[in-house]
Amino acid sequence: VSASLIVGNTDEYRVGFETIETGFLPEDVFEYLKEEKIEIVEVLLERVKGSTSTNIVVLSEISNIISRFFTDNKNVILYFFCDDLNEIPCSGKEIEPQAYRSRLFSAMYNRFTTNHHTQDIENISICIDALGRNQYLHFIVRNHHLKYVEFIQRNIEEVYLK
Repeated sequence: VSASLIVGNTDEYRVGFETIETGFLPEDVFEYLKEEKIEIVEVLLERVKGSTSTNIVVLSEISNIISRFFTDNKNVILYFFCDDLNEIPCSGKEIEPQAYRSRLFSAMYNRFTTNHHTQDIENISICIDALGRNQYLHFIVRNHHLKYVEFIQRNIEEVYLK
């Protein structure tokens, strides 16, 4: 599932949602979640075209797209991996791109939940030291699904602390 956001005649963004079935977690974790009827869905954000600086209006619309998907899918936990491959022109060298994106994601989440008076959804951020490079993951989860993200977090820490 994906949605496109076209800004003027110059920029286009795609927000995609993909169910994660394998990858960064062992198979037994996915089996446990499947038994509980919980789905982990990765949020994929891609700039399809353009290079104009992304403003708050565009970020707000991206937040709205993500919110609509989350609202329509009651048994999902959203997962977002902060890209560390593409530089951010305005971030400078004082902060690595992934850390910048992690802060931006959290700021977008906080702004959205404040503006929409949302209280039963959490943004759980996990930072992993992967061979000297920090990797930032975010999970958007309903409060009644927190135990699943805590389970995932413990599993990730066990795998990466070995």
